[in-house]
Amino acid sequence: MINLLYFDNEDNNLFGISQSHIYSLTFYLKQLEIEYEYIKYQNHNKGFLLFNLLLIPSVTPEIKNILSTIKNTNIKILLYHGGEGMSYYGCYEDHKNLWDTFITSLVDFQIVPERIYYITSDLKLMKSPNEYYNKMNKLSINFYECACLFRNAIDLNLVNPYCKKNKLFLSLNATPRPERQVLYYYLKKNNLIKDNYFSFLWNSIESIQNNTDDWYKYHRNHIDEFNYDNTDWSKEKFSINDPVYLDDYYTIPEEQEIPCDARTFHQDRFLPDWYNQSVFSLVTECATTPNILYLTEKIYKPLMIGHPFLVWGSPGTLEYLRSQGYQTFPELFDESYDYLDEKNRLKLIIENVKNSKIKQYTPQIIEKIEYNKQLFLKQNEKLKNKKKLERFLNVQ
Repeated sequence: MINLLYFDNEDNNLFGISQSHIYSLTFYLKQLEIEYEYIKYQNHNKGFLLFNLLLIPSVTPEIKNILSTIKNTNIKILLYHGGEGMSYYGCYEDHKNLWDTFITSLVDFQIVPERIYYITSDLKLMKSPNEYYNKMNKLSINFYECACLFRNAIDLNLVNPYCKKNKLFLSLNATPRPERQVLYYYLKKNNLIKDNYFSFLWNSIESIQNNTDDWYKYHRNHIDEFNYDNTDWSKEKFSINDPVYLDDYYTIPEEQEIPCDARTFHQDRFLPDWYNQSVFSLVTECATTPNILYLTEKIYKPLMIGHPFLVWGSPGTLEYLRSQGYQTFPELFDESYDYLDEKNRLKLIIENVKNSKIKQYTPQIIEKIEYNKQLFLKQNEKLKNKKKLERFLNVQ
């Protein structure tokens, strides 16, 4: 039994306790059948005070007050980051800034690192320059293989690998991160967008500038990291300047009469024709940097549905999937991109798309995608993660 503590009310977003919220630790504990009790902190001197880092943009006065209250107790602090597993070496500077600020507060209140328990879906979990962080108790788990099954309510029987293909690839994108903007640019430059399925859910540059201007400028500054042909970005348009939608297959009946720019686009929406009519998924993960390995529902979705894939993600992504038992597709793509630096990885992924000639699946490809689907449905990581979490949290 795990004792999870809260201070004022259990709906406080600092703690992210809701069992129905797929990014909460309690949701995951429930799926793994690990017992826990959620109790209000009063005179308790044991247990875990849970913070959901996904819901904490900064170290607020409320957090500092909580840390001050528990500093002379035996209460442990449990930091959960399963939903956005950005450890100290996260993709962007804001992750590091949050860590530095949080750690400074912990040090100020004389809370030793041995009292901190950190759970992340960063599968690499490297050491950082921060010694406090290095001394914390840390655990990496594969959260998204399980989450993908519950997050995507899909009737897999509607996907038929024998359907005639009239699109080369499907690429579903939500947040216009810099690596996705540049992928879009190079696909468009090579005339690879028009006749395929490609989407950005955040398609308006105005919404980004007006609502989160600092976020937008920060991301735009990172675009040069992916520039493999010395493009002058100042003279080019990116995806968020041009509304990009999946074509008519993206509509659903109740939205047929709604203007395209007013529809509700959601990254978990699923239409079988996207997969039945396209050859492979061009997956854009949340991270492409070498210092973390972060796999989300984006790569597990084609494995679950039965779709070959290229993945623009962190180096070693394919290697990790193979270590899980999944089969990749070297007969379709030059998969040496998995080991290259970011610029050359992106360049080879674009070359793979340009050079792809397959129109229908061979029996060998169908056998592979069916194998991957069945392996995914076994959810082998659940038992591994249950044992890891029980050891980590010392579940009796």
